[in-house]
Amino acid sequence: MILGINSLGTRGGGCETVLRSLLDGINRSAACRRLISRVVVFVLPRSSYRFDYPCTPDLDIVDCPPVTDNAISRYAWLRTAYGRFLHPYGCDMLLNMSGVAGKADLPQVMMLQNSLYFCPEAIESYRRRSVPWRRRGRNMVEVPLARWFFRRSLRDVSRVIVQSDVMKSWVERDVVEARVIVHAALPAFPTLYCHDRAAAEAPVAMRSAQGRRLLYIGNDQPYKNLGGLFDAARLARREERDWTFFLTLPEPPRDVPGNVVFLGALGRPQLAAALRAADALVMPSLVETVGLPMVESLSLGTPVIAADRPYAREFCGDAAVYFDPHEAGSLCEAIDRTVAHERASGRPVVTMMPRLPGPAAFAEQMVEQCLQAAGVEPPGSAAVRARAA
Repeated sequence: MILGINSLGTRGGGCETVLRSLLDGINRSAACRRLISRVVVFVLPRSSYRFDYPCTPDLDIVDCPPVTDNAISRYAWLRTAYGRFLHPYGCDMLLNMSGVAGKADLPQVMMLQNSLYFCPEAIESYRRRSVPWRRRGRNMVEVPLARWFFRRSLRDVSRVIVQSDVMKSWVERDVVEARVIVHAALPAFPTLYCHDRAAAEAPVAMRSAQGRRLLYIGNDQPYKNLGGLFDAARLARREERDWTFFLTLPEPPRDVPGNVVFLGALGRPQLAAALRAADALVMPSLVETVGLPMVESLSLGTPVIAADRPYAREFCGDAAVYFDPHEAGSLCEAIDRTVAHERASGRPVVTMMPRLPGPAAFAEQMVEQCLQAAGVEPPGSAAVRARAA
């Protein structure tokens, strides 16, 4: 069977990581290769994304017309794309990884990779006075429309796949029509670190910093709650704590404390080096689909200090130190607990690693969902489910 993958909207970040893990897993899994003869990935023009797709004989990469990064345009494209783009490649099924689906005369599965649309607290963060009016206005329009397009897409799909049990419960709570067809498939992530530790060094600012180095990885969207991190940085400075907060962002035009340093975007090897150099990763987000930086940090033995929210609890369990994301003092206390534990025990406060499937097991779960949506029961599917569990 030929599997089509609609990855329009995938430009980088977590969506890129999940897609690359899926393609890598299909290539590694003998079971997937027996079931899937070819994979066709429909992508934005090359100038729109910041990574390279793998080159394998049974993988086709098809450039499609530019689609802006929102659910409205992706949905409109999918409503008319079948005859022009999908049909000529003979796809037997279509996996939509952009959270929407459209008219197509073939079985479709939709993967939802954005928790923001189903988290009231995160949506409310865009209504703060500190949020620029353009971003606030866009969110007030885009979120309701994205939710509407998601519901509309349910007419055309047989399955909806989400990446966590928390996200599954949110979708089931908000969208009655999805309750029977939504399934959780824990994603796999490629190894972040390089086996050759000399391959990259941490940024100079981190290497030269004195005291505790606290790292934030992410963007500056309101739900990331950077205001709470800056408040904690100001409190730490007033109390003369020797902490420096490093952010993988270009410096925004705003007043920030002097103990906040902007590192800019980092490549994966340098990101791994930055995580090794950090005393802890700070994750103040109100919502995440998975929270990739937390998993990567723990894989390198770097402590995670996370907002006490369901997404973090599900993936980190007892391996993280938690704080109230709306209280600067709570974050400072969490950092203090992490530092005190390391001083007392001589090792970071990491008690267990989150359990995630490898790329092959993840790909087998996804392929099984696609085949079942097409009315085909994959051989050995019970064994696949047992291994994923």
